[in-house]
Amino acid sequence: MNGIRPLDFAAMTQGAPSLKEAQDRRNTTADFAQMLSEQIGETNRLQNEAADLNQKAALGNAGVTLHEAQIASSKAELHLRFMVQVRNKALDAYKEIMSMPL
Repeated sequence: MNGIRPLDFAAMTQGAPSLKEAQDRRNTTADFAQMLSEQIGETNRLQNEAADLNQKAALGNAGVTLHEAQIASSKAELHLRFMVQVRNKALDAYKEIMSMPL
């Protein structure tokens, strides 16, 4: 019989992330969530701005040309397409993670 050996905490925690690494990972997640939230807000702002400029151009308001309204619409559309692609990639990553065996 070998007897009871003391626990080797260094060996048990080897390969485990340090506290700093765990905090950095948490900050990165928070940064991504904040960035995503900001981009959703920016997409909404661009959509509202484009709608406003289109309405003003259609009503013939001075100071707003059809050209400016079209540029604003194109920017809003491009931003929306980008956000849709980000959503699609996030869903693909989620589906891939969920299909991984435990």
